Amino acid sequence: MNGIIINIDPIALYLGNFELRWYSVTILVAVFSGIAIAVYEAKRKGINPDILYSLVPWLLIAGIVGARLFHMIDQWDTMLPIHGR
Repeated sequence: MNGIIINIDPIALYLGNFELRWYSVTILVAVFSGIAIAVYEAKRKGINPDILYSLVPWLLIAGIVGARLFHMIDQWDTMLPIHGR
């Protein structure tokens, strides 16, 4: 194969038995960036940012559940048991 091969360890940080993976780092950066942008825009438009802070846990839960549901619907054919075998 004549492509570019990059050998990167999928684990960004080891702390004893705890392993922080790169995809977790990108998700955390995205969440904190989204919160920072939302707070900046709220202040710019005169909205109390405390309202956003109280919504963050609910939005994170909804995002995780929604992503899982989307994945299940997208992979529905592979999740169904094959009958007759």
